[in-house]
Amino acid sequence: MKIEAFSTQAAPHASPVRGWQDAVRRLVALDFKTKPRGLDPFQANIRVFSSPRLRFSALSVSAHVSTLQMDAGFRSNAKPYYLLAYLRDGSVMVEQDGREAVVGAGNFVIVDTSRPFRIDARAMTTNSVDLSSTRMQELFPQIEALTSICITGENGPGAALRNLLDDVFTHASDWRDEAFDFVADAIPYLTAGALATLPAANNALPSGTSFHHRARIRRFARSELRNRDLTPEMIARCSGLSLRYIHQLFANEPATLMQWIWQERVARCGDDLQKPALRHRTISEIAYSWGFNDPSHFSRLFRAQFGKSPRVFRRDCERSLRPDFPRFNS
Repeated sequence: MKIEAFSTQAAPHASPVRGWQDAVRRLVALDFKTKPRGLDPFQANIRVFSSPRLRFSALSVSAHVSTLQMDAGFRSNAKPYYLLAYLRDGSVMVEQDGREAVVGAGNFVIVDTSRPFRIDARAMTTNSVDLSSTRMQELFPQIEALTSICITGENGPGAALRNLLDDVFTHASDWRDEAFDFVADAIPYLTAGALATLPAANNALPSGTSFHHRARIRRFARSELRNRDLTPEMIARCSGLSLRYIHQLFANEPATLMQWIWQERVARCGDDLQKPALRHRTISEIAYSWGFNDPSHFSRLFRAQFGKSPRVFRRDCERSLRPDFPRFNS
């Protein structure tokens, strides 16, 4: 078990808020912009426990407002996950996807770290657990529509989950990693059970989840079209989704994910071939800049999409841009 810690008091910083933000980025891969509330000095501390299959955190923070930043460069290297937060003391308002939850001591809330969310808290003490996005989506496909909703810890599966987390955080330093392997299996099931008790779960349709994931995958792929390593496997690694699930998302689409990527690349090449400012670039250079390696592969896909070869397409575009001067008969 690896234990890492940070405290604004134990590690003085020119800006306690900046030091806290840097520590959270380093320890739990979340890029927060934090603003203190009130006039009291900002104070915060966190302890992060990591075993091979489970990471959980204990933190206390004075009154603040935090917003998750979605920096593309930072997120591309961070594996997304669901954050299950168990409020031990204080109160917090959590907002994600237009839903707001006011969570009091003894209750839970889940947020998706791959999408923006906002926290507005009084002084609070919280225990949190990282949950695999892939695992939770497999267990409970409706989960995307149930983030930022208060989950009671007073009875039912929520109470069982609270008791388990109390034991985990109380005895974490005494447990062996092998024990945490079993806990890592139990927590997602108990969390899914607690989610199933929410009234909103009956109206949460996984089809909305699929639409969201397809849109998220397409946004990411468009931002990486120039990257020759862009494949469904790469997208799976960066999105936190399983490769099998990604293929399922596009199974009923007009094109497979990889076919769609090539179509997008061809479209970008077509845009560049029409630009007068890029006349000095060869067709091969433009194709290469958008992720193509094989000229014949590019030409074949381009002809299928535009109905003509890249060379003829560029020539026709250049002709259409030439001014027509009136002719005078002598």
